[in-house]
Amino acid sequence: MKHTKHYTLLIVVLGFVTVAVFGLYLYMFHLVKIKNEHIATLTAATLVAQKKEAELGALKQTVAATKETREALAAHFVSAADVVPFLETIEKLGKGAVDKFEIANVDLAKDSGHDVLAVSFRAEGTFAGVYALLQLLEQSPYEIRF
Repeated sequence: MKHTKHYTLLIVVLGFVTVAVFGLYLYMFHLVKIKNEHIATLTAATLVAQKKEAELGALKQTVAATKETREALAAHFVSAADVVPFLETIEKLGKGAVDKFEIANVDLAKDSGHDVLAVSFRAEGTFAGVYALLQLLEQSPYEIRF
């Protein structure tokens, strides 16, 4: 009977140890699960950041690749600072083509929400000279409406 008591005590202690180890296993499993969820969230955030970084890099490359084209395109627009040089260019074209050329009126107007520089001029000369002036104005890189 003495052995039975020892065996019973041993079985009870082993049972408690088994339950304690199983409880510890469940607790550790739960901690690992929480850490995995946290790591998954961090990984997803990192992937989103990497994707945005790649898109930003692609945009920077596109901007760098189109720099010359954008500068060439910008040359076709007259900015507020370039109005006087633009008018001087038109005046040079006019004086080179016709006998008498003068800019009569310059006005800044709105057309469909865009600023439009309206220039009125008077040109006198031969038909060939006036026609040459009109051709020069049509071939200029600016949008000119007559």
